[in-house]
Amino acid sequence: MKTKFKYFVILLVLSALTVLIYKTIVKLNYKEAVKERITTLPGMRMLTADSISFSIANLVNDKYLVLVWYNTGCEHCQYEAQEFRKNPGSYGLTQILLVSGEPLSDIRKFGKTYGVDTLQYLKLMHCDFQAFFNTFGTTSVPSIFIYSPDGRLLKQYNGETKLEAITKYLK
Repeated sequence: MKTKFKYFVILLVLSALTVLIYKTIVKLNYKEAVKERITTLPGMRMLTADSISFSIANLVNDKYLVLVWYNTGCEHCQYEAQEFRKNPGSYGLTQILLVSGEPLSDIRKFGKTYGVDTLQYLKLMHCDFQAFFNTFGTTSVPSIFIYSPDGRLLKQYNGETKLEAITKYLK
């Protein structure tokens, strides 16, 4: 009986280790696939704050793109929005997309509250959480992706980022 129990425990431990190793490999492969996928600008679909279907692929190709995944209640995201509004001269050849998974009403309210809803170089967007995660591999806020005019990823930031750190890639 003791021998059977030992074999059972050994089998159980080996099974648990096998599952753990498998899940780790799957996660690493997923992260690598996301990293590869976002090295060039993905052509995903979103909604504008006015409920109009929009594809990132429709953006003008001669401009830099700063894509910010944000949440309307996030203090760091609110700070970023204020910085984008305060420094319009820093974004001459840049398009900024503030993308959230929250309801469109919350996105519009955020735009009005922080004065970014009327900026020519900034668009407020809605994208489903899962769709954003599947494409960019993150839903932490704020997450910032800076793309060159030819669609190459120049830099990715997670968390609040100073304006100077962003604009140094926009030259």
